[in-house]
Amino acid sequence: MHPELAIGGAERLILQAAHALQKEGHKITICANHADPAFGFGKIHTDIQIDIIGGWRFFQKTRRPRVLLALVHAMYMVIYLAWRGNEVDLIISDLIPHIVPFTKWMFPKARHLLYCHFPDQLLTVKPRTGLYSAYRWPIDLLEKYATESVDSVLVNSKFTRIWLSRISPDLPLENIRIVYPGVAISDVTNAGSLRDRRTILSIGRFTFAKNHLL
Repeated sequence: MHPELAIGGAERLILQAAHALQKEGHKITICANHADPAFGFGKIHTDIQIDIIGGWRFFQKTRRPRVLLALVHAMYMVIYLAWRGNEVDLIISDLIPHIVPFTKWMFPKARHLLYCHFPDQLLTVKPRTGLYSAYRWPIDLLEKYATESVDSVLVNSKFTRIWLSRISPDLPLENIRIVYPGVAISDVTNAGSLRDRRTILSIGRFTFAKNHLL
């Protein structure tokens, strides 16, 4: 389950994980609220079954409150999948851990895995005051509870594991496993020597807000 399939580290990880599991003989479906093949990882979109659920145009244009709208999108996705009668063995969530208790209620027989890129509540504006503080309090509490309720937690680095354990102290540090994002080595080795061309390594998501023209 992933909100939007665009060009980013989270999207690449989910797609690579889907490919790897599919090669092992598992039936994989990526459920997303929005996916644009023209703004994604090319042929990957054609190799994996992708179900677009609840990609309402109004929510795509509305930027605030972003987390609340993402939760509404995700909850609708879960309800739709349960109504459709999908039999699920494993549900992988990454960007929206808040809905894990809801997915566990709707799919009690499935196992639930969370891949944490970084805790959402640590990415918000500081300091928090007034209405924004009141708005974020239940969302942060839900994130903590959801993280501690999954069957397995994976993170992308030791750095993320340390910070995740700080906001979820009831989650033992040894229970948080590190799985580094995959890199397609063949894409580099088959492209010739790196010394013959300029190579730019961009640590971050390819989005206009990053101002990559700099």
